[in-house]
Amino acid sequence: MSAFFSTTAGSANDGANQNHIVLLVGGTGVGKSTLINAIVNHFRQGTVDNIKIAISTHYYKNVTERDLYRPDSENDIENVTTSTTNGCYNYEFKDPINYRRFTFIDTPGLSDTRGIDQDKINIDRITHAAMKTGNLSAIVVVASGTEARVTASVQNTLVLLAGNLPDDITNKNLLLILTKTDRTGACFSLRDFAMKVAKPYEVFYMNNTIFSSDPATWRNDGELREEVDINWQKSQRTIRKLLDTIASLQASSTQSFHKMKQARDMIMVQITAIMMDIGNLNAVEEKLDAVRIGLSNSKSDQQKYANFKTTTISTKTEMVESEHHNTLCREHVNNNIICHENCVLQYTPNGDSAIFKGCACMSGNRCDKCGCGPDRHMHVKQTVQVTTPSIEETLDHMKKAQHDRELQLQSQYINQENQMQQDKNMIESAMKTKYQQVESLCHELQGICKRFNFVNELNAIVAVLKNKAASSTSMKVRADADQIIKNLELLADQLTNRGI
Repeated sequence: MSAFFSTTAGSANDGANQNHIVLLVGGTGVGKSTLINAIVNHFRQGTVDNIKIAISTHYYKNVTERDLYRPDSENDIENVTTSTTNGCYNYEFKDPINYRRFTFIDTPGLSDTRGIDQDKINIDRITHAAMKTGNLSAIVVVASGTEARVTASVQNTLVLLAGNLPDDITNKNLLLILTKTDRTGACFSLRDFAMKVAKPYEVFYMNNTIFSSDPATWRNDGELREEVDINWQKSQRTIRKLLDTIASLQASSTQSFHKMKQARDMIMVQITAIMMDIGNLNAVEEKLDAVRIGLSNSKSDQQKYANFKTTTISTKTEMVESEHHNTLCREHVNNNIICHENCVLQYTPNGDSAIFKGCACMSGNRCDKCGCGPDRHMHVKQTVQVTTPSIEETLDHMKKAQHDRELQLQSQYINQENQMQQDKNMIESAMKTKYQQVESLCHELQGICKRFNFVNELNAIVAVLKNKAASSTSMKVRADADQIIKNLELLADQLTNRGI
């Protein structure tokens, strides 16, 4: 079953043609899947005594709506610290009253206890789901209304959302649902949410705890049963209001999601190219040192290079433009790995990463070249080129006067030094251009999403750059690399603070 699963519920009667597509996002355990159950009951006329279940819960393990069930989507429903939803799944409904169509996309929860890497995977899945829609009527952030303070988990969720939702959508199509509470009991800080993410168009309060409470505790208790009935009726009225609000919003294109992904991929390509240039500079500096030592030695040991000819090979690795699209791994491209040269899959730089499952480099869900899954790969017209330019060192010592010998040797070494200095200048110029492109791409990203977290984005990249710089045997190259790293760190801090 696909990770982008689509199910349909409601009347078969043709009504309004517009499909209102809604992306549900939020932290782990806040109630996105429970909200889906509540919406299913709204469209399928569920009641307190006849509850419709599409997604299993602790007390309602039996799925009544079998056409909506997707067994491959759920993790352990008993563990509230990990996201129960593995992928992004569509739930399509048609309103039986006015025949308006709605598609709700349930997504994996953020701030998963499995760690940062899992959050990155979940963000990628959410982004791909949004891009596939073409347009969104609303992005609905689901949060627990009982959170009285911004905990580390809530803070992380808000940062992840703020840094991955484009401004043109959040400014017009952002809704907030506070679960497990009503308006009078909510203690969630709307001010913090507006500061860290965006001001929502409208806020809804919904108590769907009926799905997470033991029916045995309230079914035969008149007072508790009355409370459950009241919350159920409030929830259903809120869902009707939510649907009306979604239908009233002008849908926004998801093209900005595509642009964000393109910019992030190209930043990775340019940083990888800079790392290769650092290696190339180190090789050139080592050769320059050898030439300068040789030039010095020639004055004291004229016979060392007498009648001797050598050819020095200097290997050069760099990222270059390719005529065709290649499959590269975001994690291993800096290891000079091309997962699939001239990939014939349809070029989809903004599409679902699941397409890479069909790439020739894949065996099941793992790449034969890098060992990573399909979601870590990208299509770019770039390839790794390794060249071995030869520098001929002809040190022909004739039995001449020492003056002539020294002049000849010095001329040879000076020519080599000049040639290598030219190569060094070209590499340094290329590095500067690539860094300027990274700066430009970062500013482009901030133009799309002003709260994009550049510290998080560049942190791993900077760590790799530091390791690359530390391996340099040239103090000059290490100093140049350190300066690039400092510039990147400063740029990340400036852009991130500007977006706060």
